Amino acid sequence: MTSRTEARRIGGEFELAMDDFAGGADPGAPSLTFGAAQEIWVDTGRSALALVARRLREVAPKGIVWLPAYSCESIAEPFLRQALAVRFYAVGAQLDRIDASPGRGDTLLAIHYFGRRNLAALRIIPQWRANGVRVIEDCVQAALTTDVGTRGDHAVTSLRKLLPQPDGALLASREALPATLADASEAFVSARMVGKVLRGAQAPADAYLPLLDKAERTLRADLPRAMSWLSRHLLARADLAHIAARRRANFAQLRQALADQARRGVTPLLDPMHEGEVPLGYPVIVDAGRRDALRHHLATDRIFCPVHWDLSHLPEGGFEQERALSASLLTLPIDQRYGDRDMAAIVDSISNFSRDRS
Repeated sequence: MTSRTEARRIGGEFELAMDDFAGGADPGAPSLTFGAAQEIWVDTGRSALALVARRLREVAPKGIVWLPAYSCESIAEPFLRQALAVRFYAVGAQLDRIDASPGRGDTLLAIHYFGRRNLAALRIIPQWRANGVRVIEDCVQAALTTDVGTRGDHAVTSLRKLLPQPDGALLASREALPATLADASEAFVSARMVGKVLRGAQAPADAYLPLLDKAERTLRADLPRAMSWLSRHLLARADLAHIAARRRANFAQLRQALADQARRGVTPLLDPMHEGEVPLGYPVIVDAGRRDALRHHLATDRIFCPVHWDLSHLPEGGFEQERALSASLLTLPIDQRYGDRDMAAIVDSISNFSRDRS
C-alpha cells in the first residue's frame, strides 16, 4: 500500500512540464471565443472587469452594479475603484436564485458557478436587457462550458483555474470598450512560471509557494494588462476537448462513488453535469462545522482542496444562506491532471474521515 508520504499530490496550483511547451511554432489567436463583436485577451479576469468598469463610468456613472453575495471580494474591486455604487444580491444555498431588482442604467453580474450554467440568469437576461439593464456573464468557473457568455452585454472568463498557463483571460462585449492595455507583467508571469516549473519538478512547497504568493501581490486591479506571449503559447497547445472530457469523467466518478457519503455529512452541491457543461471542481457541503477538519484530513493525504469564499466583504446582516454555504463548502479537485486512481484516493480519504468520526 502506498504511504501518505509517497502518495501522489492531488490538487493545488497547476504545474508546468516540458511537454506543455512542446509542439508548433509561434501561437496564433486563442481558439476560445464567445463570438462577440469585440473580444480582448487580457492577463486576468480582474483586468477584464476593470475594462468593463471604465466603460460603465463613462456611460452609466450613477447606475448600481449588482453583484452576487456568493462571490470573491476581488470582483467588486474594479467597480469600487471607478466610484460606482455596488449592491449585493442573494443567490441562495443552491446558487440558483437571483434576488435582485436592477433598474434602467444599472448593471448586474451573474456567475456561472463551478462550470454549471446559471439557468436563473439565462432565463431573465433578455428581460433585463430589454429594460435597459446591462448584464455581465462571469464565466470564470465555466470557461469550457458551452452556451454561456453569449446572452449578456459582456462576458468574462479566466483560464488560470483550468489550465497551467500563468495568465490569460477573455473579455467579450457587445459594446465598444476602451482596449488600451499595458504590457503583460514580466514579474507576475515569470514568478508564476518559475513556481509552476518547480512544482512540476516535485520541489518542496516552501520553494514554489512563496513565488506564487508574491506574484499575486503584484497584480493591480486598476491596470489592465495584455495576456502574455507565454500563455498564448501554452493555450495554443492545450487539448481543450480532452481537458473537458477528463473533467466530466472525474466529476461523474466522484458523484457515483460518494453517493453514500451524504448520510455521513458530505453532500454534493450540484446535480449531475448537463450536456456541454465542464466542471471546475466537485463542490460538497460538509455538515456540522466539520469542513475545515475534513480539509485538513485530506491535506494529510496530500489532497489539497480550495474553499470559496470567506465573504468577509459582505455588509453586516443578511445573506445567511450564502454565509452558511461559505462555511461548509469544500471543492474537491477533479481536473485533467487526474484519473480514476486519483478519484478513488479522494473517496478513500473521505471515507476514512467519516468512519473515524462516526
